[in-house]
This record gives sequence, structure tokens and C-alpha cells, in this order.
Amino acid sequence: MTRTTLQRSELPDRQASRGDAQSHSPNAQVFEPVALRWVRSTNALSIDPVRSRRASLAGAQSIAAMRRALQ
Repeated sequence: MTRTTLQRSELPDRQASRGDAQSHSPNAQVFEPVALRWVRSTNALSIDPVRSRRASLAGAQSIAAMRRALQ
């Protein structure tokens, strides 16, 4: 069984490339959504790059927004 969990990670190096209002402030923080995949049988946790990118492109900044983006 594979289960995907949703979290956010802070990636300040993407700040200038996002083009949002936060990128104009030198003290701004940018949060990127990260979807995690957990495999119960091996208790392994890994980042799901496809779902993470989909949530990022949708502009998800909250767990609820990630759920909507990944439906």
C-alpha cells in the first residue's frame, strides 16, 4: 500500500524565479509544496516529484490547496 502525505518545505533559492510579490522583498520566504510517498510495507518515505511539481505549478501554499491541486 502506498500513501501520499502532503507537506511544505522552505526553498529560498527559488525566490527570484517565482515572480510573485514575495520575491521583491529581501526578507521574503518562499514555501514550496512537497508531496511525500510512504510505503507501509517497507516503512520508506520519499518525495513524490511528479505530485510535488503539480502542486507547485498550481500555486498551492496550504495543505487544503495541495489536496485540491492533486485531486
